[in-house]
Amino acid sequence: MTAQLPPVPPGPADTTHPRRALARLALSFAYREAAEFAAGGVPTVSDEFGDAYDYVDHAARLVSMVQDVLNRAVVYARERGGRWDDIAEAVNLTADQARDQYTPVIGDWEDALNRPWERTGRFLSSRMPDGTTEPDETAADLDQWCLRHLEDNSGARHNARHGGIDDRMVSANLPEHTPVTEMTSLSRTAAYLVERGDKTTQAERDAYETRKRILRARLDQVGT
Repeated sequence: MTAQLPPVPPGPADTTHPRRALARLALSFAYREAAEFAAGGVPTVSDEFGDAYDYVDHAARLVSMVQDVLNRAVVYARERGGRWDDIAEAVNLTADQARDQYTPVIGDWEDALNRPWERTGRFLSSRMPDGTTEPDETAADLDQWCLRHLEDNSGARHNARHGGIDDRMVSANLPEHTPVTEMTSLSRTAAYLVERGDKTTQAERDAYETRKRILRARLDQVGT
């Protein structure tokens, strides 16, 4: 008898954490991955075991990881309300060129927010950027990473120490949901379900209705 496959969890991805917080976690996670990978190229102790391919391959892979950092930075900049003119200036492009280059990146981000999971064979896989599927765990892990790796005299460490958040340099300033961000997320989900039409699953409809009911009840309590 064939085992029943688990259902694909419905979206959206920003039910517990606002999309801006998820975008920042994705950026922080990408920075850490690139930093740790880059560090592996610093020592010379293994040079006698490598060849020309190894050094160039490592550098090429690092470039690819840094490109992902840049993509995540553009997404986060847009989530913060950044203008295309400002993003374009940072990457030495015109606003139109920046918009053309990074609009697909933004589109992938939006699509993943709406439908964060998909089935790959018999397994479920996340469509969201690395570091965002378990936000609280990622933030705590990055907090510890910052404690271990940031220099005591760095600006970030100084500001954290001054604010009493030396042990929470990532998690302390992540935005939390507000009624406005939750309503915005709910409205986006409604538009997504309409766009999906017949492709919408019952699980997605049920999750939307449940979330809408809970949010309305919460807002009614605040208003009384």
